[in-house]
Amino acid sequence: MTGEARTPRRVRVTWRHKGGRQPSGVVYVGRPTRWGNPYPVQTYGLNEALRRFREHLRARPDLVADAREVLTGYDLACYCPEGQPCHADEWLTLLNTSQVG
Repeated sequence: MTGEARTPRRVRVTWRHKGGRQPSGVVYVGRPTRWGNPYPVQTYGLNEALRRFREHLRARPDLVADAREVLTGYDLACYCPEGQPCHADEWLTLLNTSQVG
């Protein structure tokens, strides 16, 4: 091990259906948590739900500031399929970039 910091990533929730435990170093960011996307893909479609979520984050600097304190350094979990865009990716983009904005 080199001691280098690992960049947090998105992981898919698998432990809830199997009766398992959430892995350490992982935070669930789906609904109903405060980190969840309030715009359901089933209602808005994937692209529109993500667009609205980005607008939601821009309008909520308080939420983004809280997320920086709580979520930074953790892998973020959601039920979205791997390889499909997800609001957790939006969180990771914010958290893994500059603290400005």
